[in-house]
Amino acid sequence: MSPRWEPNPDICLGNHVVRNLHARLVFVTKYQREVFSDEILTRCQATMWDVRESFGAELRDFNGEGDHLHLLPCEDQRMETTDHVKSLTDAGHLLATAAEQAGPGASVPTCPGWQVRNLLRHTGMVHRWATAFVAEGHTSYHPDAGEPDLDSGELLDWFREGHGLLVNALESASADLECWTFLPAPSPLAFWARRQAHETTIHRVDAESARGGPVSPVAAGQALDGIDELLRGFHARPKSRVRTDAPRTLRVRTTDTGDAWAVRLSSEPPQAVRESEADAHRAGSGDCELSGTAEGIYLTLWNRLPLTAVTVTGDRGLARLWCENSGVTWS
Repeated sequence: MSPRWEPNPDICLGNHVVRNLHARLVFVTKYQREVFSDEILTRCQATMWDVRESFGAELRDFNGEGDHLHLLPCEDQRMETTDHVKSLTDAGHLLATAAEQAGPGASVPTCPGWQVRNLLRHTGMVHRWATAFVAEGHTSYHPDAGEPDLDSGELLDWFREGHGLLVNALESASADLECWTFLPAPSPLAFWARRQAHETTIHRVDAESARGGPVSPVAAGQALDGIDELLRGFHARPKSRVRTDAPRTLRVRTTDTGDAWAVRLSSEPPQAVRESEADAHRAGSGDCELSGTAEGIYLTLWNRLPLTAVTVTGDRGLARLWCENSGVTWS
């Protein structure tokens, strides 16, 4: 008689089986035939991107050649929607406080040409624009309502009201909300909570830079999520101006969390892949590497800190290319 099987208490069962799962999958063609052209690899990557969204997974790596391709799916470690809403709430309050202390006419060093009044009008307009999608369920693009002709105390009151409306809309929205979005996300609700949390956090840094004095810290988890959104969301779009004539690789590595991204640059939109845990600890790979704390990398990639805030190894021209062409503008 075979011995009775007993469950191992050290192995998680049920839904927890997939937690932190990394599974490298390799597909090889029969007889090593060259069938994976660049076009087919691009189509496969797009298909796998859609599949991983359906399962709430993350595609850490995808590449291949004529007779094979391999990919590394794993658990998606993005922040929860409730965490993003809390970050949005806190960042909005800090932004308003810093703006009030700085005064509407103060220059914003991190946004050349802007004063605090421009910052409040822009961020408040974006908040109301986002609120309309969440609260009214628009399933196609709707333009913003423009910036108000307000100033001083009236402008601050208007900003605080709009921020509160956005937070309330996200907190009360149904998990199955359907509305327009413009970046991949597990759901429209997750998209808008994430996008507005980072929008407001970056502009909170702007307000605090205008006020002067210490800048409130960004938690490592939020910074990592923001790096991922910027690299694999914004700059995966055709709008990205970060291009090179010849293929190059810009590597981004966070020294305090052990995470890394390989950003493949060419004449096409950048392709960023998040590296496996084992690969992320390697230093110095790629044509250029930016390394530093998650917060430092996050703010540097968003051009809120200079390149001197992080460590640059390899071709510094590639790092400067990022700074000069990576700006995300309102359009």
